[in-house]
Amino acid sequence: MFIAASATKARQAKKISEIADALANVGYVTLDEQAKALGICRSTMWTLIKATHKTSGLSAHLIKRMLAAPQLPPPVREKINGYVCERLAGTFGHSQMQLRKFASRLSSAGIPTAAEVLEKLQHRPTPGRPIAVRSSGDSTHTGQDSPRSRAAPELPGCVSRSPDSGT
Repeated sequence: MFIAASATKARQAKKISEIADALANVGYVTLDEQAKALGICRSTMWTLIKATHKTSGLSAHLIKRMLAAPQLPPPVREKINGYVCERLAGTFGHSQMQLRKFASRLSSAGIPTAAEVLEKLQHRPTPGRPIAVRSSGDSTHTGQDSPRSRAAPELPGCVSRSPDSGT
């Protein structure tokens, strides 16, 4: 049991270190640059790089902060989304209760995927002009682009499952 638990935590630590590696691959090499790109403080970035974070993994609050960072490069966003997908799938050994709490804390933020960010950058509206945003239903409505007016998107590559299903 202990070996299996340590293997899942090692897998989680590896997945988290891939976020720092992705930052370095796109040109953010210093601690200051990496912290600024993720929108977090230097000490938190250091903890992320050195894999000395809590064994429970990255908090939903920290993930939301990183995904909201304006300078976050798309490849890094994909790594963070991949971490979230694997965590929600139960890959890192979290209990059903922990997964439900994590999912509910994440769902309060309209976390854009890398594809949505790229699309938004390519189709920037003129300043002051309202844009169409998805509501919780299938129809679109006109409103300002804000996380509160946007439904939380499904992350690419994540298998949709309810935390109660046990699968």
